[in-house]
Amino acid sequence: MSPIANRRYVTAKTATFVLVHNMTAATTRRDVPAEILIVDDSPDDLQLLDEFLRGQGYQTRLALSGRQALELARSSRPDLLLLDANMPNMTGYEVCEQLRADTALREVPILFLSAMVAVTDKVRAFRAGAVDYVTKPFELEEVAARVRTQLELGQQRRVLKSNFTRLRELEHLRDNLVHMIVHDLRSSLTTIGLSLALLEQRLRPAVNRNRTLLRTALAGVSGYRRWPYTCWISTAWKRAKCRCTRRRATL
Repeated sequence: MSPIANRRYVTAKTATFVLVHNMTAATTRRDVPAEILIVDDSPDDLQLLDEFLRGQGYQTRLALSGRQALELARSSRPDLLLLDANMPNMTGYEVCEQLRADTALREVPILFLSAMVAVTDKVRAFRAGAVDYVTKPFELEEVAARVRTQLELGQQRRVLKSNFTRLRELEHLRDNLVHMIVHDLRSSLTTIGLSLALLEQRLRPAVNRNRTLLRTALAGVSGYRRWPYTCWISTAWKRAKCRCTRRRATL
């Protein structure tokens, strides 16, 4: 293998290791404490949830209105929203719809808090984009369990999205590596084949045994020259999921 080709393979191998290592690290590392944005027009409920969730190890930010909640969310993306459904001026449903329309915030899980227990109210919340619903007066342990579940699901979605992106990068790297291997193999085999053909022409006709060996070697090299191209075609076919038809062509 030439020094240039060797450097390319080492670079590709190193890049592959880094990508795989990052995928593993993204799955296993612990992030900083999750940040929860609590939105409620009741100061008492706001204080109660704030003290309880901080005691659970979460970071919290507080908003007394829907507009304030949107400003805080856009200034720094929270990991979860606890959102009161019924607030003056801007309801929780309207806040939820605006967050879902924002590309930077649409994936933030929203957990509704409401004293309304009718099925139509819950359906309206889910249609607006809520992922869960807690009725008031709420039990703090239930809130903690639902918050923990939604945060874990959100973390898993982020890891899956990150790993999918890295897998696409690995796929692209694999295709480049296969292309390099095919190119270098064909170049090397072509050089060997030309050298053997030249050697055969220069041998004296009397040396029949050596000429037979050379012809056998040439036939083998000719067969192997087709293998890298077949390998590359196979990889491209799997990637594109298309049909390939072989036919003779005059070049």
